[in-house]
Amino acid sequence: MPWYDIQPVIASHPVTSMFLALSVLTGLLAAWYHFRMDYAGHTEVKDNRRNRILASTPLLVVAVIMVLGEVGSLAKGAVFRYPMYTTAKANLAALESGLSPSSCAMADDVLAEPDPNAGMLQPVPGQTFGSDGPLGGVNPVGFKPEGVGEDLKSDPVVSKPGVVNSDASPNKPNAAITDSAGTAGGKGPVGVNGSHAALPFGLDPARTPVMGSYGENTLAATATSAWYQLPARSADRPLVVISAAGPSGLTKRTATSSTASL
Repeated sequence: MPWYDIQPVIASHPVTSMFLALSVLTGLLAAWYHFRMDYAGHTEVKDNRRNRILASTPLLVVAVIMVLGEVGSLAKGAVFRYPMYTTAKANLAALESGLSPSSCAMADDVLAEPDPNAGMLQPVPGQTFGSDGPLGGVNPVGFKPEGVGEDLKSDPVVSKPGVVNSDASPNKPNAAITDSAGTAGGKGPVGVNGSHAALPFGLDPARTPVMGSYGENTLAATATSAWYQLPARSADRPLVVISAAGPSGLTKRTATSSTASL
């Protein structure tokens, strides 16, 4: 949906403002007809097909506007996000396949790593680096294997009342903390370069080096890793991923990274 978190806008004008203006005009028109009856008198309305159609027209117009808004939202999202996944694209694919099991909606567009350790990049041979391993490079400043805080929980995100895509009360602010499994920090087994940080997503500490600058408040932490070699590009491994985590603020900074994996 293109408007899942912002109000729809047409020609730089919010749609809600347009409907508010139409509501005010409709109210004024209804008031005019109401007070006009005191002077013009009330006339009997004939019960015929034409008048019945006119009486039901407002409901028809509102229903058409709602349908056009919903279908237009799906169409706009599908066009602007193509070829990425959208609900409209998945529905069209299902219709084209005759609703067969070969169409799996979002599952057709999701890349999943069955073993995050299998594609771990290796450093280029013949390089020089310090005791922290290839990830730390020659002389890291402020970065160290134990430089990762134990608490990496996300900061609460406060949403205003009535925000869409929320199951909270529409009358009260909603504060939510969202952390993927294993990304909230903690201590784990000692890693390949001496880190005790708990690793998420099934990363193996024996093969995943970690460097962080948590607690370094006296200087700007810097580190340049050794060069890592990339394998040949292939259709089943199109991405290079660097795992990084940690809140960032004026009083609390952390940065952790693992070797890139495919």
